[in-house]
Amino acid sequence: MNGTARTQVYIVEDELFFIEIYTKEINRDPLLEIVGIAQNGFDAIEFLKSNHVDLLVCDLMLPDMLGTNVISLAKSFQPLLKVLVITGVGTEDNLLNCLAMDVKGFIQKDELPANLSSLLSDVQQGYASISPHVASEFLSAFKHQAITGDERRNPLTSRELDVLKALSMGYSVKSTAQKLDISPYTVSDHTKSIYLKLEVRSRMQAVAKMQKRGWLN
Repeated sequence: MNGTARTQVYIVEDELFFIEIYTKEINRDPLLEIVGIAQNGFDAIEFLKSNHVDLLVCDLMLPDMLGTNVISLAKSFQPLLKVLVITGVGTEDNLLNCLAMDVKGFIQKDELPANLSSLLSDVQQGYASISPHVASEFLSAFKHQAITGDERRNPLTSRELDVLKALSMGYSVKSTAQKLDISPYTVSDHTKSIYLKLEVRSRMQAVAKMQKRGWLN
């Protein structure tokens, strides 16, 4: 190592599949070191409150809270912390919130690059990285909002609405993923986002609330 300090990486991700991918990639790079992993926001905040971290890899859709809450508090604890968001759901609101917190990377899980360690190194050095799909969605949504300016609109994105419609028809997560040509992990993240936005805890509650407001047609 020749005395070179390793970048200390902390992972916040609830899907074991992705934890394994990140761990495998990071362990290949001698300049990176995993100092901890959390599968929920509460545990992450408790760790980050009292432990120094150079680079935070964070999902946005966690079982107990939004990843943006974790990032906001982490930044208050450690202002120089670099953050890479890797999520199955990248909406314009997510991106704007992250940009406001100086998040350096925002990557969709379906567009995860093969060389993750290289991406982490770039983020640690302060280079910004946004996956193409997220950038495209953001620009499209921004253009639409500029035209409509409707503050009372349905809080769900068009993709979240597609997911909820499929689930309301009895499709499983796997079947919904096949129907919409997305990964099951993306369906899972969309579902978490739907529950958080509608302040519900189940598929039935989400459907009932959307139907009551006339947003599920």
